[in-house]
Amino acid sequence: MACKLARQFGIVLVAAICSVILVAQQPAPAFEVASIKRNNSGEPRPSGGGPQPNGRYRLINATPEMLISFAYLSIPPERLIGAPSWIKTERYDLIATADPSVSDGKQFSSLLQALLRDRFQLRAHTERRNLPALDLVMCRRGGALGPQIRRARINCDDAEAVKAAQAASPGESVCRGVAGPASMTLRGIQVRSLAALLSSRVGRPVLDRTGLAGNFDMDLMWAAISTELAAGPANDEPSIYTALQEQLGLRLGPSTAPQDVLVIDRIERPTPD
Repeated sequence: MACKLARQFGIVLVAAICSVILVAQQPAPAFEVASIKRNNSGEPRPSGGGPQPNGRYRLINATPEMLISFAYLSIPPERLIGAPSWIKTERYDLIATADPSVSDGKQFSSLLQALLRDRFQLRAHTERRNLPALDLVMCRRGGALGPQIRRARINCDDAEAVKAAQAASPGESVCRGVAGPASMTLRGIQVRSLAALLSSRVGRPVLDRTGLAGNFDMDLMWAAISTELAAGPANDEPSIYTALQEQLGLRLGPSTAPQDVLVIDRIERPTPD
């Protein structure tokens, strides 16, 4: 009996080792064809649109920094550490083709990571560092809210209530948000979602420290996008920081928070086609 069990265990162990070897030998996902060429047009902005139908990917006049940001979606450019200055200024055209079944943004991100490793010799690793952030807090005496924020009229966590509200007002926004370059129209949104939307506008993580629970309707308008705390409005409209205080009764204050950064250990200009 002991010998039989030993033989069975040996078979299972060999099978497990073979499975690990087969997985390790599988090639990493990569574009089937990829062309990278230097762009010297002098145009200030990229074009091309990223993922295309049938597994195609096209990005014209893009910096390597942009390619890295598209490849590592969770890490914005300001959290790239140790990169040479040329990745912010040099421009390249990327035209690539993958398997036609590839359509998801995360799949394209994996393909871009492989391309950066192969053509740019990118070697990088992630670290957790304590970096500047912003706290979203109440700013009015007694916790009063501003004129442009109010409790949502329906419970957005109740699917039946949402369905009934949509049926009653087909053209009205219910439990969703619309965020433009200098405005937000939010219906039935939690304050933590507002904080997430603000993060992309001010260039830093925004942490909800208001203590406000539940769903709210909010309307916010400001002059222009600003990434500096001390930046003033571009015209007579308020900056996003002033607008938050005047319209919502909320304030952004300096803070710190642990964040993922991408440390660039090595990167080279791409090998020619």
